[in-house]
Amino acid sequence: MEIGNVEEFLNDYLVYNNALPNCVLDNLYLFYKIAEEVEELLEKYFKNGIKIDTNNFTKVTLEEKIEIVKQYFKDCEIDFNIEKYISDGTIEFVDYNQQNENYDFFDIYNCFRGQMYRENKGAIKLIDVCENGLASDICLLIHEISHFRDEPLNPRNQISNLLTETLAYTETLISADYLNEIGFFIEAQSVLKMEGNILYNIVKKYKKVAKLFLVYMEFGNIERESYQYFFAEEKEENTDYEENVKFLKENFSYDLIYETWHLLGIYLAPYLLNEYKKDKDFMKDIINLHKQINEKDFIDCIKIMKLHDLGKEDRNIILASMHNVLENHFKEKGKKL
Repeated sequence: MEIGNVEEFLNDYLVYNNALPNCVLDNLYLFYKIAEEVEELLEKYFKNGIKIDTNNFTKVTLEEKIEIVKQYFKDCEIDFNIEKYISDGTIEFVDYNQQNENYDFFDIYNCFRGQMYRENKGAIKLIDVCENGLASDICLLIHEISHFRDEPLNPRNQISNLLTETLAYTETLISADYLNEIGFFIEAQSVLKMEGNILYNIVKKYKKVAKLFLVYMEFGNIERESYQYFFAEEKEENTDYEENVKFLKENFSYDLIYETWHLLGIYLAPYLLNEYKKDKDFMKDIINLHKQINEKDFIDCIKIMKLHDLGKEDRNIILASMHNVLENHFKEKGKKL
């Protein structure tokens, strides 16, 4: 298999992103192990995807959604005046008209769609978010507001970029759990299932690309012999060499660092949801993190989450939390998933 252009892509990506120490690339083996462990846990649930049927979703008006979001912020003691940001045009609701027979929850941009972005040379922060007339829209609105709340005046640093998705996905899950508590069971369960679909889809691709990066970073090439030597303890996986090279060759737009932000975000979110459910005062730590991710290093932020270093002990706790969410939030009433 011709690998020259794949090695050129890997080299160019590393040169571009290694001008300074890079928290993702420097810890890539950790993120690879996270992806590996998550895939093992989620495979039996999400291998074929969990279908999301929006036909039974509850229709709610925009005004009703805003009232629910206001009450959510009040109950969580989050200081955010949503009405102010709607009236001044910071938050804009967009009908993406994505409700159709073929809409696929594997693609986050089909319906569950929004963005927090800057204009006027970065001086103005704005939010666009979908308006589908559904209660499930609430979770995405809260996700984008989460990004808005910790967006600094200056560009984000590496830790802020890495952890803003963790907070946004955490508040997606907490708001879904909130919807469940106030009677929107189907919507809450569907949002949680969708996040599981997305995470499983991420880790399947992430492992393919991360393995090639790891080999190239170690040997300066991705020859089959180098690949097999690096993953000698994973003999059953050495057969995926050609598949992984082919995948990357067809996906040179794949951004490993960007995908790591989302991998880590959805990975940590179930753990943080469970910590919140055990003790509602944990929301104070989540609120604090919105500030600290712009000021502290990665380990300091992890410790605020009541973790240590994402070593094996932490990862076992996180996977147990993920399993807890699968068992208690994803199953139909009276049925196992």
